[in-house]
Amino acid sequence: NESMRKQNIALLFDLHRMAKENKAAVTKLEKAQNNDGGWSWFGSHESSRYITQHIVAGCGHLQVLGVQNPMSDQVIKKAVNFIDNKAREIYDKWYRGKKADYDVTDIHYLYARSFFIKQKVSITNSEAYNYYYANLKKNWKKQSIYTQAMTALICYRNGDTQLAQEIVANIKSRAQYSEELGMFWKKEGYGYFWYEAPIERQALLIEAFNTITKDQKSVEQMQL
Repeated sequence: NESMRKQNIALLFDLHRMAKENKAAVTKLEKAQNNDGGWSWFGSHESSRYITQHIVAGCGHLQVLGVQNPMSDQVIKKAVNFIDNKAREIYDKWYRGKKADYDVTDIHYLYARSFFIKQKVSITNSEAYNYYYANLKKNWKKQSIYTQAMTALICYRNGDTQLAQEIVANIKSRAQYSEELGMFWKKEGYGYFWYEAPIERQALLIEAFNTITKDQKSVEQMQL
């Protein structure tokens, strides 16, 4: 009928507008990439390790979902090289030859990097990468549930599936259940930092359970 026809036309125009706005946003983001491959905070010219890792991880999520990445391969490759180089710089300055504990930004680096495992780490950066990864596997029991889920996904994508499954099983053993909330975990921290956000944590846990153990029952309980 006429009403349905008008709704379909409106939807078509809306989809066209969204596609146009999306393309404009991606173009703007690509232009904002610095020569070193990183992106900066708003109003700053210096590339930010965390912001670049966040963008790389976002591109990785699109890839996993089967969505064609809107950014060019060259842009992503430069960004991955940047986070590798930054991780090596931090390693050289703070970790080389020392007994250092893990840092959440280092785990976030490995998580973002794990989406692009086919892009090999350069020889220059391999020592640092191997240090972070070995430290991650050694200290996973000390981490929060959020970073444990991240660690499980990193290990899974690096081929350490047995450890990844062990971590997920450990996380599941600490879950709580209710008819109203489904499957959930106690709050950790005060919610001030990105790795303490409850919604992000639940989304990451769903990703871990869905990817590593294919535990659809638990995923459905977590989605309540």
